[in-house]
Amino acid sequence: MVTVQSADSGKRATVLIVDCADEMFSETIDGQPLFTIALKGIREQINYLCCAGDLQEYSVLMFINTAQTNDDAHHQESVYVHRAMNNMNADWVREIDGWIASGMS
Repeated sequence: MVTVQSADSGKRATVLIVDCADEMFSETIDGQPLFTIALKGIREQINYLCCAGDLQEYSVLMFINTAQTNDDAHHQESVYVHRAMNNMNADWVREIDGWIASGMS
């Protein structure tokens, strides 16, 4: 997680990055893939920022080392940007809860 402040607008932005390399899908001793552990950590951080942070702060969730890219990544290979520069809210937490529950990893 990286927090930066824009010189232009004065707004802060939190950048959350999840690695999607093959190694992240190997299981740990307790049987959970590292990717799932990373998602749980991101979920906790988003939940904390929603409760204790500035709700006007911008946020972005990026996945790196991916097989797909999207327009929000500005065609950077192996980067997928999810919810680019949006305000964090409980919907982010619920969405990640759904990913974890579905075994998306």
